[in-house]
Order: sequence, then structure tokens, then C-alpha cells
Amino acid sequence: MGIKLENDIKVLKKDLEKHKNRKNAFWGIVVAVMTFVYGFYYAMFDGYLISLLEPNTGFSFSFQVGVIMMVLGSLKLIGVIFNVHWLRVVSLWLIALVWGGLLSTSLAFSFGTGYPNTVWLDRLLMVVICLRTSLKGVSYKK
Repeated sequence: MGIKLENDIKVLKKDLEKHKNRKNAFWGIVVAVMTFVYGFYYAMFDGYLISLLEPNTGFSFSFQVGVIMMVLGSLKLIGVIFNVHWLRVVSLWLIALVWGGLLSTSLAFSFGTGYPNTVWLDRLLMVVICLRTSLKGVSYKK
């Protein structure tokens, strides 16, 4: 009985030590959820994204961008919840790429065409959060 209890205590200490070193994934969850929510909104309201960027454009790609964002947000969330290292890293960089593309498009249309708006601010915030998460190394630590 005493040996089993000692082994259980050793296993418990090892588990506590393993989980103590796990980093907080708050910003990873924020990135995943915000990307999914924006993607869902863009997919549901086709035409919304392009109407914000350029009101005179006749085509719309909101649905495709929305689906891509929902998939990437879901992958990031799965990586964070189940602590899948490679999925966290790859999805973070792909999300940063998508948000960076939306930021550059928003900046070009907002300041380049004469229809200034503040849409680029939320995209800039998401790019900064993605870069902060990756540069702090939260997604890279196993």
C-alpha cells in the first residue's frame, strides 16, 4: 500500500511539473476566435467585406475569405486546446498572412482611392496580436 502511494505521488508531481511549465494560451485563443468570428460574418454576409474596402467594385470574394478564415481559426483553436505544436505554429502564420493581406487591401483602398475609413485599424490590431504571439514564442514552446 505504501509503495503504491509513493508511486502515485511521484506521478502526480511529474504531472504538476509538466503542466506548470505550460504557457498561457490567451492570445492564441483570441486570435483563433476573432478570426473565426470575422470569417463567419464575411461568409454569412457576402459582399460586406468588399463594400467596406471599395464601394464601387462589382465583384465580391467575401464568402471565400470568410471560409478560409473560419478554417484557419478552427485549426488554431484545435491546436491551442489540444496543444498540437505544429498546428499552432502553422495556423498562426497563415492567420497572420490573411490578416496582413486584409490590412494591406484596406490601407490601399482607404488611402489610395479617396474613401477613407477606419476598417484598417481592426486589421492592424489583429496583425499586431498575431506577431506579438509569434514573437513572444507562446506558439513555439512545446
